[in-house]
Amino acid sequence: MNGLKEATTSSPDPVAEEDVARPEKSRGNAVMGVLGGIGRALKSLPRSSELLAQRVVADVRLRPVRAVRILGATVLVVAIVTGFFWYQAGRYERTSQARDQALAVVKDSVVQLLSYNFRTIDRQVSDTEGMLTGKFKDDYAALVKNTVAQAAKDEQVAIQTAIVNESVVSSNPDRVVLLVFINQQSEGKANPNPILTGSRLRVTLEHQADKWLISELTPV
Repeated sequence: MNGLKEATTSSPDPVAEEDVARPEKSRGNAVMGVLGGIGRALKSLPRSSELLAQRVVADVRLRPVRAVRILGATVLVVAIVTGFFWYQAGRYERTSQARDQALAVVKDSVVQLLSYNFRTIDRQVSDTEGMLTGKFKDDYAALVKNTVAQAAKDEQVAIQTAIVNESVVSSNPDRVVLLVFINQQSEGKANPNPILTGSRLRVTLEHQADKWLISELTPV
């Protein structure tokens, strides 16, 4: 009886053993499933990509600090490249706006600078000085006052200028150089019948105080 009792006492409870074995078996199945999925994913890759993926995973496992450093350097490079492209995109947009604004300004400014009448020549400098900047502003004022004004009065000259075409030579957000084609119709005592002549001008405009001003105008 004692032997029977001892055997009965020491025999494992079949219900308790099954309860313990089931979660272990489930975890094992889950791990095997994950490993099998990774294996299938790697096999679906091209051989070179599979080897690279395995190498990256192994490198991260063996040298995590190095992997973090490489990742950090990669993020930094991506950030720099992204910032550069954003800067370039912004600069391109500003340059495009500068070209459009300069073209609009030059159509009016060149016409006023190169059109004059002997009756109103004394107002020419004051009427146009707000369109100019730099040394050209002083040179234009001196030319009109010292040379053009008196000759226009003596010969009763009237000149009307028209823009025929214009194109951009170079541009950035603060400076635009244009090639401008003009026609000028002139008349006076020496030539009562109007004479039409054509010219080409290289015109430089600079952006100052939210305005586009002419800093250079030369025949070409």
